[in-house]
Amino acid sequence: MKRFFAVTCILAMALIAPIVRGAVIVVGTHNLLPKTAGQVIQIFVTGGNPVAGLDFNAQVADGGPEAGGTMVAPAITKVDLITGTIFQTNNTGPQDPGSVPQLAIRTITVAHDTVPAEGLIATVTIDTTDFLAGTWTFALGNTLNGPTDFGTTPATITDGTITDGTITIVPEPLAGSWVAMAALTLMRRTRRGVKRNRHSAFDKFR
Repeated sequence: MKRFFAVTCILAMALIAPIVRGAVIVVGTHNLLPKTAGQVIQIFVTGGNPVAGLDFNAQVADGGPEAGGTMVAPAITKVDLITGTIFQTNNTGPQDPGSVPQLAIRTITVAHDTVPAEGLIATVTIDTTDFLAGTWTFALGNTLNGPTDFGTTPATITDGTITDGTITIVPEPLAGSWVAMAALTLMRRTRRGVKRNRHSAFDKFR
């Protein structure tokens, strides 16, 4: 009986193991600059599962008015599934079945065999030109077009929470510091110049 139980446990663990070691995509939190186009977010997968393609869905906020949503948010202007990705040397070319500014949809398949799901899968370009501040969800799982997956191979995706799967616009940290430092330096030089001029004028009367 004990031997039967042990064998059953081993078989169960063998069946569960591939799921635990499956493809995992962590969307992450991303800080972007205000009023700036061409900012990139890289998306990675781990797990190493052999995959034959990718159905990539990325959504900002609720997808925006063009997708039936109500929230206007930064736009996705480009998705690169080739450069530096796991599909770079093995693909038939990416396809865009129908994207809108806040919902990017791309598909790609391998040209032969499979590729391991380990590494970069996409570089997403974001445009914040019309925004000074704000935080929005950045989802790859809970999108209007469904979750990102690898065809017949699903992926475990973490997104859509307060600490994971967001984009936040923050001011450039050094910009204000440099302006303040430059102003302080100019003020000090001006004061020194005034003091020197006062001493020079006083010396004339000695």
